[in-house]
Amino acid sequence: MDAITRAGPLAQIDGAPPAASVGKAPGLSADVTLAWSQEALVVDVCVADDVQRQTFTGQNIWQGDSVQVALAPGFPGETVSAGAEYGAALTSSGAESVVFRTMDGSPGTRTAATSTVTRDDSANRTRYRMSLPWAELAPIAADQRLLSVSVLVNDDDGGGRSFLAWGGGISHAKDSGQYNAVTLAD
Repeated sequence: MDAITRAGPLAQIDGAPPAASVGKAPGLSADVTLAWSQEALVVDVCVADDVQRQTFTGQNIWQGDSVQVALAPGFPGETVSAGAEYGAALTSSGAESVVFRTMDGSPGTRTAATSTVTRDDSANRTRYRMSLPWAELAPIAADQRLLSVSVLVNDDDGGGRSFLAWGGGISHAKDSGQYNAVTLAD
């Protein structure tokens, strides 16, 4: 198993070093930072992307520029379930949050998760900050201190979707055994 990734307190997220960096291509790379509070897990993904393109909404945002986050309790693969999966995108009507799958594996419909998505065209950067409430992630809770997380960065510059991943278990098969172990640190 790879090292356990640390998620620090939410108050320290700005300026914190990324938990992971993925991609080296000039047109696509991403830094992932994780933080937490008593209310939510926060996933911050800063994507260097030369073209921001998102023509989809709702459950279809994964087909354009977006971020998907999958979570499960405990160590990767410890549970049979693939856990919950959320998405965020900058659509024509602004930042959009979706739940693709709830923790019990049911298709998602509504979520209390919130997202802030901002685009800086001059720097070719899009920042996705998702706040995923613990209430929706049960049995994962802030006092549990250990969970499994995977992040997928979707990219579509007009020629079809490609992606970068920190961990696996989202794009090809829903498998929490491919997620990354994350500990909630003080």
